[in-house]
Amino acid sequence: MKKLQTLSTVAILAASLLNLNIAIAGEKAIIVLDASGSMWGQIDGVPKIKIARDALSKVVKNTPEATELGLMAYGHRKKGVCSDIELLVKPELGTRSNILNAIRGINPKGKTPLSASVLKAAESLKYTEEKATVILITDGLETCNADPCALGRELEQSGVDFTAHVVGFDLTKEEAAKVSCLATETGGKYIDAANADQLGEALTETVAVAPPPPPPPVKEKVEEAVKEMIIEGPAQTSASSKFTVAWDGMGNKSDLIGIRTVGKAWRRITSAYIVHDDPDNRTVTLVAPAKPGKYELYFYEYKTKKVIASQPIEITPIEISLDAPTEAKASHQIEVTWSAPGNKSDSVGIRRPGKKGKIITSEYINHEDTDERTVTVMTPAIPGKYELYYKDYKNSKIIFAQALEVIATEVSLDAPAQAKASHPIEVTWNAPGNKSDTVGIKQVGKKGKLIRSVYINHEEGDERTVSFVAPAKPGKYELYYKDYKNKKILHSQPIEITSIKVGLEAPAQSAASTPLEITWNGPANQSDTVGIKQVGKKGKLIRSVYINHEEEDERTVSFVTPAKPGKYELYYKDYKNKKILYTQPIEITPIKIGLEAPAQSGASTPLEITWDGPANQSDTVGIKQVGKKGKLIRSVYINHEEEDERTVSFVAPAKPGKYELYYKDYKNKKILYSQPIEITPISVSLEAPAQVAASTPLEVTWNGPANQSDTVGIKQVGKKGKIISSKYINHEDPDERTVTLMSPKKSGTYELFYKDYKNGAILVTKTIEVTN
Repeated sequence: MKKLQTLSTVAILAASLLNLNIAIAGEKAIIVLDASGSMWGQIDGVPKIKIARDALSKVVKNTPEATELGLMAYGHRKKGVCSDIELLVKPELGTRSNILNAIRGINPKGKTPLSASVLKAAESLKYTEEKATVILITDGLETCNADPCALGRELEQSGVDFTAHVVGFDLTKEEAAKVSCLATETGGKYIDAANADQLGEALTETVAVAPPPPPPPVKEKVEEAVKEMIIEGPAQTSASSKFTVAWDGMGNKSDLIGIRTVGKAWRRITSAYIVHDDPDNRTVTLVAPAKPGKYELYFYEYKTKKVIASQPIEITPIEISLDAPTEAKASHQIEVTWSAPGNKSDSVGIRRPGKKGKIITSEYINHEDTDERTVTVMTPAIPGKYELYYKDYKNSKIIFAQALEVIATEVSLDAPAQAKASHPIEVTWNAPGNKSDTVGIKQVGKKGKLIRSVYINHEEGDERTVSFVAPAKPGKYELYYKDYKNKKILHSQPIEITSIKVGLEAPAQSAASTPLEITWNGPANQSDTVGIKQVGKKGKLIRSVYINHEEEDERTVSFVTPAKPGKYELYYKDYKNKKILYTQPIEITPIKIGLEAPAQSGASTPLEITWDGPANQSDTVGIKQVGKKGKLIRSVYINHEEEDERTVSFVAPAKPGKYELYYKDYKNKKILYSQPIEITPISVSLEAPAQVAASTPLEVTWNGPANQSDTVGIKQVGKKGKIISSKYINHEDPDERTVTLMSPKKSGTYELFYKDYKNGAILVTKTIEVTN
């Protein structure tokens, strides 16, 4: 049954292919097929690659013989390779059988280099010389660090008449938005296909030929003539300059105004879509070609694929100059004043001599201040002959260049020939001193690994000294100065890093969870640490403290030992080199801990406990539920103000039952000791009249725990009844157990209550009637 459904779907798909809107008969076109690994995903139980194969087979058979059709695929030969792009069938006449054979052999494997594939297809079609169409079928986004939108703009600007159609197969809305711009930037169509039927329809719309439309019905009355399209632009303008073109006529979405060469075999130079946002604004702004000569302004109607209005325009030479030195030092900044069109994204830079000379560096010209016509450019690091240039971004053309000689610049470093491992090295530099340039240390040789670097100091112009920490491993190295802009090391010189002595003075044994004092000997760099860890090279670091820099002679640190007895290692760690420079063994022995407390205590009453334990800062004694994961209910910090004072007090839970008293080591986050305690019920009562008039004083005598902040009050009836008023119980006179409350203003039934503040629990209630 599944097979019949699949065959039916493909049949419907093939039938739908006859609804073509964009015919490519007599044109050159390449189908670019996504053959990445995701094409093995299924729709209704059928792999997407099978649906695509079947749909393409039906479509290709219906493609007119006059069409020069080719096939390109990507991701079909290798996994994880962005260069896996292959032109399987060249765009020629009579390629239908070759394409059908190639489709059958495609086996999805790899990544999705869709931008590179479309560019390669465009180049195969000689898109800068001839009309060209590319149809991309993809089920995923670009995965090879390219921007489809930027590619669309580039192809539109540089192509004669280039169009890309995109069929998004089984894409989400978000994914579709990211690839559709490739079509819209080139005046093509983006069509979403969620299944086999829709894919067939989409392919028909972009590949096959539509049947001719029926002739329009003859009308008895002659309709009013459609207004003729008119475009108005300057008769003359300078090369590479901006100018405005106005249009008068209907103008639909995707129609455009552009500049083209003159003659039958015209070539599009540049174009812009007409504006629809503002009906009163019927102008577009264009950048003139870089090459002087005779051209045409034209209006291109997208629907008919025809130029429906044109006007001649002459492009005259433009005067351009760059005011800059003819000679400059390598890796130095030079100021260049420019006189040129000044369009957005135009740039000034340095390149190697010649028309095809490699661009070394470039800077966008300043548009924030129209009178500011100066840019700062970094010269190359290698001395030699170069050219300063001005580049017209829109025409993608260097429109002016002049000679620049770059001469050698002196670079040197003043530093010791030897330095101790993991110790600071001070280096004085003499070099260009550009922002983000660095001084550092690296392994020996041209490809030696960079180990450490610091940015040179720009805050003080005369301060030419930097400091950094030497590598931890002794040996031969090189100090270097690196030019950030040119990504080049301008100077290097040898330095030898010598070994150092690191040591720790500490006991061979120490009790668990107790303070341990260690005297250290080491480099003493900022953020270096002394600590304790598990045994072995990859032993887990358990605790560490930063070494003391406030007092130069103070070389002692202290920290709390682990809670678990056993064998450990003390260590000294060089922070900058992320390396432990020294270790020595230490044994952590068990510690005796105890609590003296009653086996029973009344609920919500003060409980006094004497403790015996490490007594570290922030250690606590408390009460918790029974068991290893029993919830901690209450705790108090142990008393450090008096060394001999080892007693703490807290309020017992309000709920009677079995609990555990405990001692917790704060640093190790560990309960070191626990013992059972039973919390027994207590008697709590309230004495007051059963009735009271509204808004009158009410005396209540209470019997309860009498803890600090406990209250007696009146509330609405029920567990969640709102508290109307309350008063703290009197602690000044222990025999005074009476409070006076003001009864509610409104008559009704209420409850008197006694509340245990520490436990947040109401211990007893008594009903009272309030009358008018």
